Amino acid sequence: MKNKVKLLWKYLFSKEYMPRYSRLSGDLQSYEAQLSKRIDEVKATGVPWAEKAKELLDQTRKFLTENKIDEGWKSLHTAMRLEIYGMNDAERIALANTLRNHASGLGEYNKAAILNIVGEKKEDAPKALDAAVLDQAVRIKDQYYNDQYYQNRLLRNFFKLLFILLFLCVAGIITYFVALAGSYKNHNVDSLDLNWLIVGVFLFSLLGAVTSAILLTRNIPSSSRRVEIGSNKMVVFSKISIGIAFSIFIFALLRTSFIGSLKLFAFEIDKPFDYFTIAFVTGFTERLANKAINKIVGEEEPTEKKG
Repeated sequence: MKNKVKLLWKYLFSKEYMPRYSRLSGDLQSYEAQLSKRIDEVKATGVPWAEKAKELLDQTRKFLTENKIDEGWKSLHTAMRLEIYGMNDAERIALANTLRNHASGLGEYNKAAILNIVGEKKEDAPKALDAAVLDQAVRIKDQYYNDQYYQNRLLRNFFKLLFILLFLCVAGIITYFVALAGSYKNHNVDSLDLNWLIVGVFLFSLLGAVTSAILLTRNIPSSSRRVEIGSNKMVVFSKISIGIAFSIFIFALLRTSFIGSLKLFAFEIDKPFDYFTIAFVTGFTERLANKAINKIVGEEEPTEKKG
C-alpha cells in the first residue's frame, strides 16, 4: 500500500510523468542505443560526426533535467541528423523517400524546398545523395515541427492566461454578490449604491470581454498561427479593453437624461441586473456601442457623386 501511495504521488507531482517530459526522455533513451549500434557498425568511434552526436545527446539530457523540453528536442534532432553522415547510399535514399512522403504535410514552402532536394518522385531522386544535402532537407522538416511546437506552446500559454482571467472574473462576481446580498432589498436600481453598481458593471463587462476573447482566439485559423502569437495577444487584449470601455460608456449613457429619446432599448432599465446584462453584452460585442454612437451623432449621409 505504501508503495502504491508513493507511485501515485510521483505520478501526480513528478515531472517524469508529464507527457512532454516522458516523450523526450523515451526518445532520448531509445536513440542512444540506436546511435551506439550505428557507431559500432561503421566503426565511427572518434569520428567527428559521432563524437558531436554523443555530445548533443549529453546536452539533451542536461536540458531534460532542467525541464527545457524544446531545447532538448532541438539538440536531439541535430544529433539524429548527424547520423546521416554515417549512412550508406541505400540508407540515404530510403531516408529521402521517407522525407518525400512527409513533405506533403509541411506546407507549400517547406514541401517545395524538400522536393527540390530529394526529387518530386522516386524516379526523379538522385542515385546518390550527399550527406550534407540530405542533412539540409531533414533540417527543414525538423525546423517546421519545432516551429509548430513553439507556436502551440505560445497559444496554450495564452489560453491559460485567458482562462485565469475568466476564473478571477467569475470569482470576483461571486464575491461581489455574496458581499452585497443584503443590498438588493427591493431589487431595483435605487437599492444599490452607485459605486457598487459601477463595480458590478465593470465585472460583467470584463466577463463578456474575456468570453469573447476566448472564442476569438479559439477560432484563429491555423494559417494565422505562423505569425508570432504576440500580435494576436495585442488584438485580443485590445478587444478586452475596448469592451470594458464601451460598457462604461453605455452605463454612463443609460444614466443620462436623454436616454429615453434615443430609444436604444425596447425595455425600461429598472433592476441592477439589467445593467449587468447590458454590460456583459457590450463587453462581448461592440455592436451595441456602435448603435448607441450612431443614435447620438446620427448616421452619415452618403455623398452624391458628381457627374
